[in-house]
Amino acid sequence: MDEEKKRRRLRDLERIRRLRLLDDIFMKEVLRGNLAGAQDIVRTVLKRDDIEVIEVQTQDELSNLIGHGVRLDILATDAKGKLYNIEIQRADSGAEPKRARYHLGAVDWHKLPPGADYNELAETWIIFITESDVLGGGLPVYTVDRFIRETGAAFNDEGHIVYVNGAYVGDDEIGKLMADFRETDPAKMNFPSLADRAKYFKNTEGGVESMSRIAQELREEGRKEGIAIGVKRTRERMIKALLENISADNLLQFKSLDITPEEIEAAKERKND
Repeated sequence: MDEEKKRRRLRDLERIRRLRLLDDIFMKEVLRGNLAGAQDIVRTVLKRDDIEVIEVQTQDELSNLIGHGVRLDILATDAKGKLYNIEIQRADSGAEPKRARYHLGAVDWHKLPPGADYNELAETWIIFITESDVLGGGLPVYTVDRFIRETGAAFNDEGHIVYVNGAYVGDDEIGKLMADFRETDPAKMNFPSLADRAKYFKNTEGGVESMSRIAQELREEGRKEGIAIGVKRTRERMIKALLENISADNLLQFKSLDITPEEIEAAKERKND
């Protein structure tokens, strides 16, 4: 192995050691075919011991020929045919309410066979595990269901959205689960179904070798992130330059760049600081 390959392998090993379940790319590997792990997550989040997971799919691409497709992190199915889409969202911008709404709809149109009656739609749970307390209420879990405004009665469409606060710390089961999601050392994890798989990928030769694809994805992810940061900084410089000389003429430039009023106000605040 030449020196460059050795250095790359050492960098890859260090990346793998730092991975947590809050990194979706790692969580997918830990849960790939891991019925017990997916079951522990769903049971803990929903506080139910009667859920039996019988199938786990990872990175399921739901293509939509007439609209926006979606890629699911984890889609689990239980013995009663109920569906659980588990999504990791580290950035607040990836956990908007409308994204959750779209995921719920995407699972519905993908899983209902052509010609089937709408009553055959499975009860579905969209579970967003976020690195921070996105909804800001200080709770470990937020469950969103539809209700009839005028009566307060439940709408009972069997579509549920759940936000799990990944920053939550506590001695209860959800606190232990979120501690596992933040942990880099499998030896310190609470749930054996998750710790054993994490240990395999981090501490065994076979596991580390199988992570080579993940290491490549991490490098590609880093490259894309660098490009995105560069694009963002270029856009900010262009907005700043336009703000230096706002006129009727360059308002057309704002429109061509699709710059939003919010971006302009943010740029103005930074300029005045």
